[in-house]
Amino acid sequence: MKLSGHRNSEMVARVLGWCIVAIFVGGCAWQQPTQGAMPWHSSEAQAVVDMPAAKVVEAVEKAVTAPPLSLQVETTRDGTVITGWKEYPGDIHIVRRWHERTKFRISVTPDFSNPSGRSKLMVEDQTQERAIDTQPWYNAPNTSRPDRAKSVISQIEQHLLAH
Repeated sequence: MKLSGHRNSEMVARVLGWCIVAIFVGGCAWQQPTQGAMPWHSSEAQAVVDMPAAKVVEAVEKAVTAPPLSLQVETTRDGTVITGWKEYPGDIHIVRRWHERTKFRISVTPDFSNPSGRSKLMVEDQTQERAIDTQPWYNAPNTSRPDRAKSVISQIEQHLLAH
């Protein structure tokens, strides 16, 4: 009787040991996030400017490349300026503050009632994040940063008033 009880407890211990190994090997594996299409997040960052659209686009390029923004312009096409990335402190996840970077799409459209004298500006954002410096950047499609977009449009407006 003692012999069979010893075998059963030994078998239970082995099965339990293999279950623990399976959990650590299979259940705790890190998986790289999938990179889907990255949406632009619209915001309330809009302004009306008393200038023709073509001149506003030129002024936007100058404003975003000048301090304090100091962003690169990746592309300018058909009234849309897309900036390079700017790094920001991100949200706190568990015990550390993540790194974030945001780029902006600044759209300039002529005003319907006065296309040669007035334009509308709109700033949209995209954000990527990472936990530590050594990780690659990952899209954060659910992260919208309207405060950053408002800051960009504010800097553009200040630049337009100063020049």
